[in-house]
This record gives sequence, structure tokens and C-alpha cells, in this order.
Amino acid sequence: MRVLLAQAPSPIVNTSPPLGLGYLGAVLERAGHEVLILDGSAPYAEFTIESMAREIARWEPDLVGLTLTISFAAHTYRLIREIKRLLDVPIIVGGPHATLFPEEPLRFGADMVFRGEAEEGMLEVIEYVEGRRRADEIAGLSYLNASGKPVHNPPRPPIRDLDSIPFPAKHLFIREHYYRVPSDSIRFGNIVTSRGCPFRCTYCANVALSRGWRARSPRNVVDEMKELMERYGTRKFNWFDDAATIDQNRMMEICQLIIDEGLDVEWTCITRVNAVSRELLRMMRRAGCVGVTYGIESGNPETLRRIRKGITVEQAERAVKMTYEAGMDCYVNFMFGFPWEGPGDVRMTTKFIRQLSPYVTYIQPGGVLVPFPATQIYEEYKGEYGFEGWWLEEGEEDERDEPLFQRIFFDYRPLQRNWFRYPPEVVREIMRAAEVVGRHNLNYHAGKLTGNGFLRGLIREAIYLLVLLTRSLYGLSRSLSIWVSKPFVKFAERYHGK
Repeated sequence: MRVLLAQAPSPIVNTSPPLGLGYLGAVLERAGHEVLILDGSAPYAEFTIESMAREIARWEPDLVGLTLTISFAAHTYRLIREIKRLLDVPIIVGGPHATLFPEEPLRFGADMVFRGEAEEGMLEVIEYVEGRRRADEIAGLSYLNASGKPVHNPPRPPIRDLDSIPFPAKHLFIREHYYRVPSDSIRFGNIVTSRGCPFRCTYCANVALSRGWRARSPRNVVDEMKELMERYGTRKFNWFDDAATIDQNRMMEICQLIIDEGLDVEWTCITRVNAVSRELLRMMRRAGCVGVTYGIESGNPETLRRIRKGITVEQAERAVKMTYEAGMDCYVNFMFGFPWEGPGDVRMTTKFIRQLSPYVTYIQPGGVLVPFPATQIYEEYKGEYGFEGWWLEEGEEDERDEPLFQRIFFDYRPLQRNWFRYPPEVVREIMRAAEVVGRHNLNYHAGKLTGNGFLRGLIREAIYLLVLLTRSLYGLSRSLSIWVSKPFVKFAERYHGK
């Protein structure tokens, strides 16, 4: 069977091939099916919704599978309409958002929805499309019955043996959509060594997905890294686990394998501040780890308690300092705009950021709370603030053409959406916090250009003046701000990536 897997074009750029589609493609290819994967949001892809639908129709697939996340929801539904207009083909939708709201994509034209992990179930779906299996026999499948009513089969258990899944088939993506210069090889170095998260943060949809934490074996992880080195020439890897060091013994084993096999690699990972030790961080550094990202979220103990983060500010400070002392870059996430916080609470987090800043390489700049659906915060506040279904609105802004101050300083867009109707004094404090975050990060950007401390300072201040200019122009004309920003953004992409 000819199966086309795709992610819709949207304003959000995928810097690397989506791993979920890569895993599905690998399973289907291993079973003997002909597979093509299109990523409409790849950095060098130039698809519109309409041109992508035409490309899908030209390939004449027997089945189309679309991945659905909240960020791509409205664009995915437009793509479904366009495909249906051009081609009579069954469309199945999967991914986190589809798992949480299976009736929504059915309402927007999808024929089927697969809830949960689809690597095993997709082969059964193909048997159904071929007439060799009934729809009601497929665990995890949602669809419309003959009378047009949604049917949700029993859920499919999560895959326990992650080693049984073949490595993502990144060769099924269009290489030119990601690769133009040798440094782009890093785009093929993204991996996931575990799935799920055992924690229950109130802003995170992992709680609703509730698949538990499962891990690949150390041998399997290192084998994938070696394969990517051989196939794509990359020696830089980004691990996108929710919490890579939950099992510290497993991480030690992975590191020991990397060392024993003499792999000349650099890698980064994401984890929790209460899931590292000094010994582990030193071992990770010996094995080539160059950076660790921590989700700290707040410097306010009461907010940490209310979001069920399960950490303390003392643990956060200790982990950040240990990472710095181990010789690795430290990246951190903070959130602003929790609906119960007043100006003093925001100031507490800003003060904590300043306290950590000597040990932090980069602070993620998209730090205003987004009420993701199915999270506890969403369910608790959607009625009070009226933001139910906000993701179905397509924004006018395009991250591919954004002003300099949005790209490298701070992402103000969630603050502009103002889901929680912040009082002016809270907005002012968030803006002050954004200034602290942005100014800190300018050191990182300037350091990409020179190692000379004096020149770095001059460059930092020059960039800051450009940030102020483009932010001021944005208030007058968005298009003018983007026009002024473009040459500087293009230059920044050479050093910071697109």
C-alpha cells in the first residue's frame, strides 16, 4: 500500500524531522509498504496548504496519515479540506491533540483518529483499509459509524518494549527541506530515548495522556546515535525526552557505552532539577553532553506547589550550579502569568532568575503561560476566562517572518493573547521580567559571534538597540518591523539556527 504521512504547513518551523512520523514511517516500511513523509513546516520547505494538498494528490496515496498537535490544529484541518477536495482517499489523524480530542478531527473531515501510540496499530488500520479487518477490532481507533456518530474503541495499551520499534525513518523525509549547508546535519540528530513522564504538572497535558514513563535500553540508544552518524554525518544530538535522567543508573550506562565505544559526539538533554547528581553530571560531560535544559518554571515556592512541579527553589539552584561546575551549558525554562499571581509573585521569579543568571547559558524566551487543552489549568480556568477552543483560531503572524525582538529577545505573543486577562500591574512586571530574560540571552547571541569579551559587549549592546528599534516599529507597523529585521534575522540564523 502507498501511505503518505504528513504534517501540515503552519507558521511554526520544525527545525528537524518530526520523530513521530519517522517512527510510523519506519514501521510501515519494515512491513513492506511504500511510504513518503512530507513536513510542510520544515525549515526549507515552501509549501502552502494548497500546494501541499496538490503534492499529496499527485503522489496518489492509498492512505493519508496526518499528525496533529495543538500548534498545528487549525492548519491541519484546512489541509484535510483541501485533500478531500482533490482526492478520494481515507485520512487518519494521530498525535497528542487527536488523542485528547478525537471527535474534533472527525468533525473537521478526518475519516479516522488513532488515539495513543500508533506504531503497532497503524498496521491494523491498513488491514482495515484493505478490507481484511473490521474497524471495531482495532484498539485505540475512533471513527464515525454508518449513522455518522463517533465510535471510540477501547484504548490501546502503551508500547512497553520501545526497543522493538525501528529507528525513525528520516530518509523518508525530503532531505532538501532540512539540509542546505553542512551545519544542517544537526537537524537529523534529534532522538528520544524514553517516553512519558511520571510527574503531574498542572500546565502539562502529559497527565491526561497518562502513558507512564518507559525507556529504551542503553544499547538501543547508542546504536541509533551510531546509525545517524554514519547516515547523516552528524555528531551532534539533541535528546527530546521529557525527563532523560529519571533513571540515573540507565543514564550512567548510556554514558559508559558512549565512552567505551569512543564516540566523538556532543549532545544535550532535557530533565528535572531533582533527577541529577554531581556524579551523574560529571559522567554525562565525559560522555559528550554539552548542555542540559531544566524546567524550573517559577522562583515562587507557592506557585511551584500549586502547579505540582515537585521541586523546590533550593533544588533548582543546586542543579543549575552543579551543571555549570560540570562544564556544561545550562538552559532553563521559566513561566510567567499564572492566573493567581500578582506583581510581587512575578518579581520573586525575576529575582530568582537574576540569582541564577551567572550559571545559566540561556533562558528560553517563550515564558508566558499557555493554557494547553486537557491540562488542569485549562480545565479549571476555561469557563472563567472564556478561552475554550482557542487553538482553532489561526493567527495572522508567521514565525518564518517575525521581527528581531520576537526571534531573539522574548516571545510576547502569549502575553498579547492575554488569555487570563492580566491586570496592568501584572503585565508591567512580566514585561520587566522579559527584559531581564532578553538582556541575559543577548550575551549568548553575542558570544556566538566572538570570544573576545570587549567585542562581545559591544555586539550585545548593538543587538539590544536593534531589539528596541524593531519593537518600537512593531507598535507602528508590523510589516515595517519585519522588513527592518529581515537582514539581521538572516544573519542570526547562521549562528543560532533557523
